[in-house]
Amino acid sequence: MRKNWTLFHELANSTKHFQELYNATLICMNITETFPLINVTVPVGNNSICDRCNKPYDSLNKFYKQMLNENPSNVCMDIVDTMNYTRLKWSKRYGCGKPHQDAYSVILLTVFFSLMPVIFYVGSKIHGVREEKKIMKQKRLRPSKSVDHISSCVEEDTTSVINS
Repeated sequence: MRKNWTLFHELANSTKHFQELYNATLICMNITETFPLINVTVPVGNNSICDRCNKPYDSLNKFYKQMLNENPSNVCMDIVDTMNYTRLKWSKRYGCGKPHQDAYSVILLTVFFSLMPVIFYVGSKIHGVREEKKIMKQKRLRPSKSVDHISSCVEEDTTSVINS
């Protein structure tokens, strides 16, 4: 906006609202972390910060997702960076991240399909019908008639040579 040849910058309403939600989340995290007199301790994975600040954090996260869905090109990089840092702090420092439901289903399906061949082969070994092996006699090992004929001819020749 210009007034008297001077350039003024005004934040969009969505940016102002994001800043309000971010400040509420940050204040909640800082107060819960700073004042242990309110019966709050802050080790890693602490549920008290997760419980106390869940509502402001969820509001901030939902509004950020809404901003990205409506018009991702109008989301300022400062907002993206702020949200990335807030998510990192929420999940890594405080240990408040929610486990992904997809991970459970992937692990379950992997285990199921890995065990399927084992179950199949064990079941077929236990319940399978066993056939006795049929031993086939090989035809080439049987004496042939031509060999019998030759051997009988050799015997006749030797007897005729001996008789003469």
